[in-house]
Amino acid sequence: MHEFINKQKILSWFILDTDEPLSGLLSPVRALMLSLITGVYAMLIISILEPFGISLVNDERIGTQIIFSILQVLAVLLSIVSGYWFSRIVKRNTLVLTVSFNLLIFILSSTLLSFLAIVFLEINSKPNLLDIVVDELIISSVPVFLLLFSLQSTLSWEAKVNEYDKNSYENDRGKRIHIKSDTKKEVFVDPEQLILIQASQNYSTLYIQDKDKTHKTMLRVSMKSIEDQLSGHECFLRCHNSFIVNRNYIDVVSGNSRAYKFLLKSIDISVPVSRNFPKELIEEIKKSLQYG
Repeated sequence: MHEFINKQKILSWFILDTDEPLSGLLSPVRALMLSLITGVYAMLIISILEPFGISLVNDERIGTQIIFSILQVLAVLLSIVSGYWFSRIVKRNTLVLTVSFNLLIFILSSTLLSFLAIVFLEINSKPNLLDIVVDELIISSVPVFLLLFSLQSTLSWEAKVNEYDKNSYENDRGKRIHIKSDTKKEVFVDPEQLILIQASQNYSTLYIQDKDKTHKTMLRVSMKSIEDQLSGHECFLRCHNSFIVNRNYIDVVSGNSRAYKFLLKSIDISVPVSRNFPKELIEEIKKSLQYG
């Protein structure tokens, strides 16, 4: 697993924001570094291949090469900014979709900027747009290959991590409470997350604490069956025919010997206590709340 994490950190440094995958593609520092790397690479390729008709320039050829390299940098920055807003607008975007969008914006913007530069610098009064696109694809072939390779590696890493998490979950299920219903539906829950179980006819509602939220799950199962499945977990108390409560969530014991009630943390429910419930256990709970 450590190998996976290290690999992700390496990939995320170049491409991904690991907290929000491709939500803005890069942090400002990473965007600047990628742009500078692109500029150096573009300068090298342009000086060797002399695309866009640069070979026809007699004067200031180096200056022309620098201008086109700068335009490649601007195209990268434009694609990054566009990717940021794309991810904000399209909430259900995917890694592949966002990368594809960034590549499209990069090709379109770099082609347009190069076209305008050719006209403005009078390299060619009637530039061929198709030739410019071909030149751009040649120049950007290596960065695109590296980006797609990194994308494939990232997706492969995510698949391995998901498989690892799945196996870990399967292993941890033995430590959890396994509540089976009369249907195929079943629930795995940590004992400390299960707040309350409330029965109603042939159904039981489980109140489960998940981080800062409480959600309910309904199962077709009798209270007696759940009570048997919770055997061995002393924190759960059958305080009423219709209620099983996790004593760790009891916040207040109200009422008197005629009608006690448990007020719980996290949920606004007053749980009735049966008259047959052991009085000594109620006193024990009161003391634990008082001195706990």
